[in-house]
Amino acid sequence: MTIEGLSVRGAETADLAQILPLVHGLARHHGDEPEATLDSLACDVRWGTIFLGAFVDAQIVGYAALLPLAQIQFGKRGLDMHHMFVQPAFRGMRVGRALIDAARDVALDAGCTYLMVGTHPDNVAAQATYLASGFADAPVGGPRFGMRIEPVT
Repeated sequence: MTIEGLSVRGAETADLAQILPLVHGLARHHGDEPEATLDSLACDVRWGTIFLGAFVDAQIVGYAALLPLAQIQFGKRGLDMHHMFVQPAFRGMRVGRALIDAARDVALDAGCTYLMVGTHPDNVAAQATYLASGFADAPVGGPRFGMRIEPVT
């Protein structure tokens, strides 16, 4: 089923207030306590995050957050679809597919040569959607490390 009047576009600053509850919904979906605020989303935009909103009329029913990636040694750029979330009442209505298509278009328009996405290992529904949308399995290829950085007080 497809929703009548569904459209996807780049989110504007004024749209962040509608996106914030969805960011919180995604965090809770994964068992996390959300800490994002309007200020942190605005900071994300300043850092280069591209937010896409899936709209039905003026209501945002889903979003994707795209982060820049690079393979500098090959001169290639890409985007990581770091977040994608659709309100539960709108799932199964091709909102996710519309967001994926829009993310691909943004990547192409930006001169990117690849688009990446990751899922929780148990989220087989999302994995099936990504595979059906043209993504290929691309597991991480080696050890990865992180460092927690705390502000000096």
